[in-house]
Amino acid sequence: SNEALKEILVLKLQSVGLDLQQLFTTEELEKILSPSSIRGILNSAAEHYLYKVYGRPLSSQNQVIYRVETAPKTLEERLASVEQELQTLKNLWQQMGQLFAGFTLSSTAQDVLPSASTPQLTGMTTEHHRVQEFLIEHRSQLAADYEKLQIITDSDDLGKLKVILEAWQVLKGFSLDYLRLGKKRIPEHLVIKQGSHNQAIAFLNLEGSTFTSRIKNFNELVILHKDTDFLLWRDRRKVSITGKVGREEIEKLNNAANGQFCLMEKEDRLGFELLYKLVTDIYNRDLEVSWETAWSVVYQELADLWLVKILD
Repeated sequence: SNEALKEILVLKLQSVGLDLQQLFTTEELEKILSPSSIRGILNSAAEHYLYKVYGRPLSSQNQVIYRVETAPKTLEERLASVEQELQTLKNLWQQMGQLFAGFTLSSTAQDVLPSASTPQLTGMTTEHHRVQEFLIEHRSQLAADYEKLQIITDSDDLGKLKVILEAWQVLKGFSLDYLRLGKKRIPEHLVIKQGSHNQAIAFLNLEGSTFTSRIKNFNELVILHKDTDFLLWRDRRKVSITGKVGREEIEKLNNAANGQFCLMEKEDRLGFELLYKLVTDIYNRDLEVSWETAWSVVYQELADLWLVKILD
Protein backbone atom coordinates (compact mmCIF):
# COMPACT_ATOMS: atom_id res chain seq x y z
CA SER A 1 0.00 0.00 0.00
CA ASN A 2 0.97 3.64 -0.36
CA GLU A 3 1.23 4.02 3.42
CA ALA A 4 3.50 0.98 3.71
CA LEU A 5 5.80 2.34 0.98
CA LYS A 6 5.92 5.69 2.77
CA GLU A 7 6.86 3.99 6.06
CA ILE A 8 9.71 2.17 4.30
CA LEU A 9 11.03 5.47 2.96
CA VAL A 10 10.71 7.01 6.46
CA LEU A 11 12.70 4.13 7.96
CA LYS A 12 15.44 4.47 5.34
CA LEU A 13 15.70 8.18 6.17
CA GLN A 14 15.74 7.51 9.90
CA SER A 15 18.67 5.13 9.42
CA VAL A 16 20.82 8.16 8.55
CA GLY A 17 19.12 10.54 10.99
CA LEU A 18 16.93 12.48 8.56
CA ASP A 19 13.28 13.49 8.54
CA LEU A 20 11.02 12.97 5.54
CA GLN A 21 9.45 16.44 5.73
CA GLN A 22 12.88 18.02 6.00
CA LEU A 23 13.87 16.75 2.56
CA PHE A 24 10.78 16.73 0.35
CA THR A 25 7.77 18.93 -0.25
CA THR A 26 4.21 17.58 -0.38
CA GLU A 27 4.24 17.72 -4.19
CA GLU A 28 7.55 15.86 -4.33
CA LEU A 29 6.30 13.17 -1.97
CA GLU A 30 3.26 12.58 -4.17
CA LYS A 31 5.56 11.90 -7.13
CA ILE A 32 8.07 9.89 -5.10
CA LEU A 33 5.39 7.58 -3.72
CA SER A 34 3.61 7.06 -7.06
CA PRO A 35 5.60 3.89 -8.06
CA SER A 36 4.14 0.64 -6.78
CA SER A 37 7.42 -0.99 -5.74
CA ILE A 38 9.96 -0.41 -2.97
CA ARG A 39 12.78 -0.06 -5.49
CA GLY A 40 10.64 2.40 -7.46
CA ILE A 41 10.09 4.84 -4.59
CA LEU A 42 13.76 4.72 -3.58
CA ASN A 43 14.83 5.39 -7.17
CA SER A 44 12.33 8.24 -7.37
CA ALA A 45 13.55 9.76 -4.10
CA ALA A 46 17.14 9.52 -5.29
CA GLU A 47 16.18 11.18 -8.56
CA HIS A 48 14.67 14.17 -6.75
CA TYR A 49 17.80 14.40 -4.63
CA LEU A 50 20.02 14.52 -7.74
CA TYR A 51 17.79 17.26 -9.15
CA LYS A 52 18.09 19.40 -6.05
CA VAL A 53 21.83 18.97 -5.52
CA TYR A 54 23.22 18.69 -9.06
CA GLY A 55 20.43 19.94 -11.28
CA ARG A 56 20.18 16.57 -13.04
CA PRO A 57 16.92 16.60 -15.05
CA LEU A 58 13.93 14.78 -13.65
CA SER A 59 12.22 12.14 -15.76
CA SER A 60 8.76 13.08 -17.05
CA GLN A 61 6.96 10.96 -14.45
CA ASN A 62 8.80 12.69 -11.60
CA GLN A 63 8.52 16.30 -12.66
CA VAL A 64 6.79 18.57 -10.14
CA ILE A 65 6.06 22.27 -10.07
CA TYR A 66 8.46 23.93 -7.69
CA ARG A 67 6.95 27.01 -6.10
CA VAL A 68 9.06 30.15 -6.27
CA GLU A 69 8.79 31.91 -2.93
CA THR A 70 8.82 35.67 -2.58
CA ALA A 71 12.42 36.93 -2.53
CA PRO A 72 13.72 38.73 0.58
CA LYS A 73 13.46 42.49 0.34
CA THR A 74 17.07 43.32 1.16
CA LEU A 75 20.37 42.14 -0.26
CA GLU A 76 21.50 41.04 3.19
CA GLU A 77 18.40 38.87 3.57
CA ARG A 78 18.98 37.34 0.13
CA LEU A 79 22.60 36.47 0.94
CA ALA A 80 21.59 35.00 4.28
CA SER A 81 18.96 32.88 2.56
CA VAL A 82 21.45 31.56 -0.01
CA GLU A 83 24.03 30.76 2.67
CA GLN A 84 21.42 28.89 4.69
CA GLU A 85 20.37 26.83 1.67
CA LEU A 86 23.98 25.97 0.81
CA GLN A 87 24.73 24.92 4.37
CA THR A 88 21.62 22.73 4.42
CA LEU A 89 22.62 21.01 1.19
CA LYS A 90 26.16 20.53 2.47
CA ASN A 91 24.90 18.89 5.66
CA LEU A 92 22.47 16.62 3.83
CA TRP A 93 24.68 15.52 0.96
CA GLN A 94 26.76 12.88 2.73
CA GLN A 95 23.78 11.50 4.62
CA MET A 96 21.76 11.20 1.42
CA GLY A 97 24.64 9.44 -0.30
CA GLN A 98 24.57 6.81 2.44
CA LEU A 99 20.80 6.49 2.21
CA PHE A 100 20.64 5.67 -1.46
CA ALA A 101 23.89 3.70 -1.78
CA GLY A 102 22.97 0.42 -3.44
CA PHE A 103 20.00 1.92 -5.29
CA THR A 104 20.58 4.72 -7.80
CA LEU A 105 23.23 6.77 -5.98
CA SER A 106 26.89 6.10 -5.43
CA SER A 107 28.39 6.94 -2.07
CA THR A 108 30.76 9.64 -3.28
CA ALA A 109 30.38 12.73 -5.41
CA GLN A 110 33.05 11.45 -7.80
CA ASP A 111 30.90 8.43 -8.66
CA VAL A 112 27.73 10.49 -9.14
CA LEU A 113 29.07 13.39 -11.17
CA PRO A 114 30.41 12.99 -14.75
CA SER A 115 34.18 12.71 -15.00
CA ALA A 116 36.76 12.27 -17.72
CA SER A 117 37.03 8.57 -16.91
CA THR A 118 33.25 8.01 -17.14
CA PRO A 119 32.08 8.23 -20.77
CA GLN A 120 28.82 10.19 -21.09
CA LEU A 121 26.18 9.45 -23.69
CA THR A 122 24.97 12.30 -25.86
CA GLY A 123 21.44 13.30 -24.90
CA MET A 124 21.40 11.04 -21.84
CA THR A 125 18.09 10.72 -20.03
CA THR A 126 17.51 9.84 -16.40
CA GLU A 127 17.12 6.21 -17.49
CA HIS A 128 20.52 6.30 -19.15
CA HIS A 129 22.10 7.70 -16.00
CA ARG A 130 20.37 5.03 -13.95
CA VAL A 131 21.83 2.21 -16.06
CA GLN A 132 25.27 3.81 -16.10
CA GLU A 133 25.32 4.14 -12.32
CA PHE A 134 24.04 0.55 -12.01
CA LEU A 135 26.99 -0.72 -14.06
CA ILE A 136 29.51 1.29 -12.04
CA GLU A 137 28.13 0.16 -8.69
CA HIS A 138 27.65 -3.53 -9.44
CA ARG A 139 30.93 -3.95 -11.30
CA SER A 140 32.65 -2.77 -8.14
CA GLN A 141 30.76 -5.38 -6.10
CA LEU A 142 31.57 -8.17 -8.56
CA ALA A 143 35.24 -7.19 -8.60
CA ALA A 144 35.34 -7.37 -4.80
CA ASP A 145 33.89 -10.91 -4.90
CA TYR A 146 36.01 -12.21 -7.76
CA GLU A 147 38.85 -13.64 -5.67
CA LYS A 148 36.50 -15.48 -3.33
CA LEU A 149 36.13 -19.25 -3.79
CA GLN A 150 33.15 -19.91 -6.03
CA ILE A 151 31.39 -22.85 -7.66
CA ILE A 152 31.76 -22.49 -11.43
CA THR A 153 29.77 -24.89 -13.59
CA ASP A 154 29.08 -25.15 -17.30
CA SER A 155 25.33 -25.38 -16.79
CA ASP A 156 25.33 -22.22 -14.64
CA ASP A 157 27.30 -20.25 -17.22
CA LEU A 158 25.03 -21.51 -20.00
CA GLY A 159 21.95 -20.50 -18.01
CA LYS A 160 23.31 -16.97 -17.56
CA LEU A 161 24.16 -16.75 -21.25
CA LYS A 162 20.63 -17.85 -22.18
CA VAL A 163 19.04 -15.23 -19.93
CA ILE A 164 21.23 -12.47 -21.39
CA LEU A 165 20.61 -13.46 -25.00
CA GLU A 166 16.85 -13.86 -24.60
CA ALA A 167 16.64 -10.35 -23.18
CA TRP A 168 17.89 -8.73 -26.38
CA GLN A 169 16.93 -11.41 -28.89
CA VAL A 170 14.09 -9.43 -30.48
CA LEU A 171 15.89 -6.08 -30.31
CA LYS A 172 19.03 -7.42 -32.01
CA GLY A 173 17.18 -9.72 -34.42
CA PHE A 174 18.78 -13.11 -33.88
CA SER A 175 17.55 -16.62 -33.08
CA LEU A 176 18.98 -19.25 -30.73
CA ASP A 177 19.73 -22.90 -31.47
CA TYR A 178 21.96 -25.75 -30.28
CA LEU A 179 23.86 -28.58 -31.93
CA ARG A 180 23.96 -32.34 -31.46
CA LEU A 181 26.54 -35.02 -32.17
CA GLY A 182 24.53 -38.21 -32.00
CA LYS A 183 24.69 -39.61 -28.47
CA LYS A 184 28.09 -38.08 -27.76
CA ARG A 185 28.39 -35.58 -24.91
CA ILE A 186 29.41 -32.10 -26.01
CA PRO A 187 30.11 -28.91 -24.03
CA GLU A 188 27.15 -26.83 -22.85
CA HIS A 189 26.51 -24.29 -25.59
CA LEU A 190 24.14 -22.06 -27.56
CA VAL A 191 24.25 -21.00 -31.19
CA ILE A 192 23.40 -17.42 -32.13
CA LYS A 193 21.97 -17.20 -35.65
CA GLN A 194 22.09 -13.66 -36.96
CA GLY A 195 21.56 -13.31 -40.70
CA SER A 196 24.10 -15.46 -42.51
CA HIS A 197 26.39 -15.64 -39.48
CA ASN A 198 26.26 -18.40 -36.86
CA GLN A 199 28.17 -18.12 -33.58
CA ALA A 200 28.41 -21.01 -31.11
CA ILE A 201 29.36 -20.09 -27.54
CA ALA A 202 30.28 -22.99 -25.25
CA PHE A 203 31.64 -23.54 -21.74
CA LEU A 204 33.95 -26.33 -20.54
CA ASN A 205 35.09 -26.04 -16.94
CA LEU A 206 35.33 -29.79 -16.33
CA GLU A 207 38.63 -31.54 -15.63
CA GLY A 208 40.59 -34.69 -16.43
CA SER A 209 39.33 -37.26 -18.92
CA THR A 210 35.88 -35.63 -19.02
CA PHE A 211 37.39 -32.41 -20.33
CA THR A 212 39.37 -34.32 -22.94
CA SER A 213 36.42 -36.33 -24.27
CA ARG A 214 34.13 -33.26 -24.42
CA ILE A 215 36.64 -31.10 -26.28
CA LYS A 216 37.29 -33.93 -28.74
CA ASN A 217 33.59 -34.06 -29.51
CA PHE A 218 33.50 -30.28 -29.73
CA ASN A 219 36.26 -30.35 -32.33
CA GLU A 220 34.16 -32.77 -34.37
CA LEU A 221 31.37 -30.20 -34.41
CA VAL A 222 33.84 -27.57 -35.59
CA ILE A 223 34.75 -29.75 -38.56
CA LEU A 224 31.13 -30.63 -39.38
CA HIS A 225 29.80 -27.06 -39.25
CA LYS A 226 32.06 -24.90 -41.39
CA ASP A 227 29.42 -22.14 -41.51
CA THR A 228 29.59 -21.62 -37.73
CA ASP A 229 32.24 -19.91 -35.60
CA PHE A 230 32.95 -21.79 -32.36
CA LEU A 231 34.09 -20.14 -29.13
CA LEU A 232 34.89 -22.37 -26.14
CA TRP A 233 35.34 -20.71 -22.74
CA ARG A 234 37.11 -22.02 -19.64
CA ASP A 235 37.34 -19.93 -16.49
CA ARG A 236 40.90 -18.89 -15.64
CA ARG A 237 40.37 -19.89 -12.00
CA LYS A 238 39.77 -23.54 -12.86
CA VAL A 239 42.56 -26.13 -12.76
CA SER A 240 44.92 -25.82 -15.74
CA ILE A 241 44.81 -28.54 -18.39
CA THR A 242 48.15 -30.35 -18.24
CA GLY A 243 47.34 -33.67 -19.91
CA LYS A 244 48.99 -34.21 -23.29
CA VAL A 245 45.83 -35.21 -25.17
CA GLY A 246 43.78 -32.40 -23.66
CA ARG A 247 46.38 -29.78 -24.59
CA GLU A 248 46.61 -31.21 -28.11
CA GLU A 249 42.84 -30.89 -28.55
CA ILE A 250 43.01 -27.25 -27.39
CA GLU A 251 45.72 -26.61 -29.98
CA LYS A 252 43.63 -28.30 -32.69
CA LEU A 253 40.67 -26.06 -31.85
CA ASN A 254 42.76 -22.89 -31.99
CA ASN A 255 44.26 -23.98 -35.32
CA ALA A 256 40.82 -24.43 -36.89
CA ALA A 257 39.66 -21.59 -39.13
CA ASN A 258 36.34 -21.39 -37.29
CA GLY A 259 37.36 -22.39 -33.76
CA GLN A 260 38.82 -20.71 -30.69
CA PHE A 261 39.60 -21.80 -27.12
CA CYS A 262 39.70 -18.93 -24.61
CA LEU A 263 40.46 -18.66 -20.93
CA MET A 264 37.90 -16.42 -19.29
CA GLU A 265 40.04 -13.79 -17.61
CA LYS A 266 38.87 -11.50 -14.82
CA GLU A 267 37.58 -8.75 -17.12
CA ASP A 268 35.76 -11.28 -19.32
CA ARG A 269 34.04 -12.75 -16.25
CA LEU A 270 33.17 -9.42 -14.65
CA GLY A 271 31.56 -8.13 -17.84
CA PHE A 272 29.61 -11.36 -18.33
CA GLU A 273 28.33 -11.40 -14.74
CA LEU A 274 27.53 -7.67 -14.92
CA LEU A 275 25.36 -8.21 -18.00
CA TYR A 276 23.55 -11.06 -16.25
CA LYS A 277 22.95 -8.91 -13.16
CA LEU A 278 21.63 -6.05 -15.29
CA VAL A 279 19.21 -8.28 -17.19
CA THR A 280 17.85 -10.05 -14.11
CA ASP A 281 17.32 -6.76 -12.26
CA ILE A 282 15.37 -5.37 -15.21
CA TYR A 283 13.30 -8.57 -15.39
CA ASN A 284 12.58 -8.34 -11.65
CA ARG A 285 11.78 -4.62 -11.95
CA ASP A 286 14.50 -3.77 -9.46
CA LEU A 287 15.82 -1.51 -12.22
CA GLU A 288 12.99 0.12 -14.13
CA VAL A 289 14.39 0.97 -17.57
CA SER A 290 13.58 -0.08 -21.12
CA TRP A 291 15.57 -2.78 -22.92
CA GLU A 292 16.44 -0.27 -25.65
CA THR A 293 17.91 2.16 -23.14
CA ALA A 294 19.78 -0.61 -21.34
CA TRP A 295 21.36 -1.82 -24.57
CA SER A 296 22.38 1.69 -25.67
CA VAL A 297 24.28 2.15 -22.39
CA VAL A 298 25.75 -1.37 -22.51
CA TYR A 299 26.95 -0.74 -26.07
CA GLN A 300 28.65 2.46 -24.92
CA GLU A 301 30.09 1.31 -21.59
CA LEU A 302 30.91 -2.34 -22.38
CA ALA A 303 31.88 -2.03 -26.04
CA ASP A 304 35.03 -4.14 -25.55
CA LEU A 305 33.25 -7.04 -23.85
CA TRP A 306 33.36 -10.24 -25.93
CA LEU A 307 29.61 -10.83 -25.82
CA VAL A 308 28.76 -7.25 -26.79
CA LYS A 309 31.12 -7.54 -29.78
CA ILE A 310 29.35 -10.74 -30.87
CA LEU A 311 25.91 -9.09 -30.67
CA ASP A 312 26.99 -5.87 -32.35
